[in-house]
Amino acid sequence: MPSVPSIRTTRAGQTYDRTFPKAIEAVTAKPKGDLNVADHKLFDYLLWLAHDALTSRPVHSVAVRDVLHYLGSGVRLADLEESLRRLGNVNVEIAYKNEGEEHTVFVHFLSADLCRAENGELRYAFDPILLTFLNQPSVYAAINMMHVRSFRRIGAKRLYEHALLYVKRFHPVWQVSLDDLRRVCDVPDGYPRFDNFRKKVLEPAVAEVNLIAGFVLEFKEVTAGDSRKVTHIRFEPRLKTKDELTQIRQGAALTGPRRTRDRRTQDIFDGQSDDQRSGRFVLYAETRDLAALLLGKYGVERDAIDFDHYQNLWEASLGAGASAVRDPHNEFLLWLDVHMKAQHNPALGRVDGSVVARFIKKR
Repeated sequence: MPSVPSIRTTRAGQTYDRTFPKAIEAVTAKPKGDLNVADHKLFDYLLWLAHDALTSRPVHSVAVRDVLHYLGSGVRLADLEESLRRLGNVNVEIAYKNEGEEHTVFVHFLSADLCRAENGELRYAFDPILLTFLNQPSVYAAINMMHVRSFRRIGAKRLYEHALLYVKRFHPVWQVSLDDLRRVCDVPDGYPRFDNFRKKVLEPAVAEVNLIAGFVLEFKEVTAGDSRKVTHIRFEPRLKTKDELTQIRQGAALTGPRRTRDRRTQDIFDGQSDDQRSGRFVLYAETRDLAALLLGKYGVERDAIDFDHYQNLWEASLGAGASAVRDPHNEFLLWLDVHMKAQHNPALGRVDGSVVARFIKKR
């Protein structure tokens, strides 16, 4: 086989709490064939790994063991091969507009060369036409790879992606017809009665999204005129508050006696202990989203935010008290709120990070 230039993707290790932009065309694409939730996870994982080099090389490469690790325990090499076969064979239809003219695109998700050896590599490439949408999209969903990894229902994962297209808009509303919603949930011909569809598909999918995602997905039924027939569902996603995010983080309850954080205990979300990480703390993607909203209230543009700067200031303020931090998400946001108030209010000029740190410690 002729040699094709490829780029070996840097191994991501066990930390997946990162986001990447998935183009709206890829989110709304309609596969004309059967794909399961593992197939969708695999496509997102490969796109995430290659995203920074989508156009610099035609072929990308990743260790097979890394792919299997991301997909989770119980996934075998044979399962990976079947997923790649489906992603390579399924027809995908994309509808879009260009300068007011409607277009329909027919593509495959990707091509792949899988080495079945224990230490083998997976070499893959995206369809050239699909690649034009994937590269530097203007409208996209910021997909969190840790969230993607956690989904068990294909309907929940696809609802999650569609909601991400709306959650940060000024008016975060997504109204969709029942027929289109059934296609999103991968049951286009199933559950013709709405009450069955709601009970068996919609409610479980929304509950899974709300458990995993950094936002809450609420929905209302929309009826046709004076009739009681439901024709559309109106989704209104909103970012979770820091308290709601705390509820899904291991050991993050703010009640009861304070315990010293064990730096050797592995975190359920990234599989690493504090001692294994390069810095003191890992701040989640949701932490940065809420920090950006908070900083925006003080006139700081999102594109100008240096998160590392604020995290370094916060960690420096902790000093010897760093070992007592058990909830970095909440405590960083609390510190940032007070820090920004102090920057804009001369009366709070003496309220520095150490004061905030002592206040948190006594809570």
